Amino acid sequence: MSTRIPSNHFNRLSVVVLGCVLFCSSPASTALAGLPRIRFDAAPLVGCRDVTTDEFRAMHPDERLMEAKFTVSSLIVHGDEDDLVQYFYRFDSPLRTVQVIDQLPNTTVASPIAGNVGVEKKGERTKSLGVVASGSFEHLLNVTGNGGLGTKDTSSVRYELLPPQELVASSGTLNRGATAFFKLKPTQQSSLEGAREFVLIFRVPAEWRADVMLARCSATGVDRNVIRQLDENGVSGSDRFVVALYLDGDKEAKQRAAAVAESERKLQSAAANHLAAIQKRAYPTVAHRLGVMLSLTEAKIPADWLHKVVEHPEEVQPHNLLRLPDPVRRAASEYVEASRQLHQWSGSSWSAAAKVVFPK
Repeated sequence: MSTRIPSNHFNRLSVVVLGCVLFCSSPASTALAGLPRIRFDAAPLVGCRDVTTDEFRAMHPDERLMEAKFTVSSLIVHGDEDDLVQYFYRFDSPLRTVQVIDQLPNTTVASPIAGNVGVEKKGERTKSLGVVASGSFEHLLNVTGNGGLGTKDTSSVRYELLPPQELVASSGTLNRGATAFFKLKPTQQSSLEGAREFVLIFRVPAEWRADVMLARCSATGVDRNVIRQLDENGVSGSDRFVVALYLDGDKEAKQRAAAVAESERKLQSAAANHLAAIQKRAYPTVAHRLGVMLSLTEAKIPADWLHKVVEHPEEVQPHNLLRLPDPVRRAASEYVEASRQLHQWSGSSWSAAAKVVFPK
């Protein structure tokens, strides 16, 4: 027994299918391609300028003020800038060896309206009194009377208001000054894409010559839907960078800072080149992989081992990295040693238990 589809139902189905085809091929569908994708980059070396004032030196003879300028670039590799919500930048002193006391750009607001906003209010009040009399006499002239009395008051007030302001940049500190953050939002007059400079003024010990800071960058975008009310915000991109600091004009300190930057580059390269071998050693058997998925056991090599080594080398323990391939382990050893030597010039030193020498 066959079922015949009524012609009116077939026509409706055709319209729906045709609409879907037209929507998928229209420019509007390309706007629903997902979150925009952002890539960041930062300079690995930053020279710091001594900006200690006489007043500060007199009050704090054991400290100095340093100025560091960080240049961070961003690129929109996919999507539209109109779908970006904000950028977030964070600069951390891992061992809290610096204390940020000022930063640029500071918190700022802006308005899309040029000049003040004019406001005018008008009021009108009217009073009236009227008497109308009319009469008609046959064979005589018509007599009509009308009398009235009225007053009208009109008032007008004009004044100006400041235009509505929107927060376009905010900044501040966290962790008692060991962290500085910047939050930027796009405006009609400025773009988030491109290179941007961030300036930090921080306090350090008087013997300070070099140090390390971590730069974390992230972008938030809008994931568009057919129905605007269903739009959702998500992470459009994030990156982390190790930035080696040195006292401007100190050649030896600059060499040590450059050694940290170079050893970190080699470690990242070695980890990428031996990624397959690392994953195989982290999950040596299928049963072990299944156990990790079921939270019954842990990977032989922690998934975040690279972040721990790069961002907190003073906390790395050798037994966590013994299963790494030899080239990766040697690169990690070189990076940890370069970081240890550089940190000796920050005014503080790692504890004896934290000094890690990886097997060669």
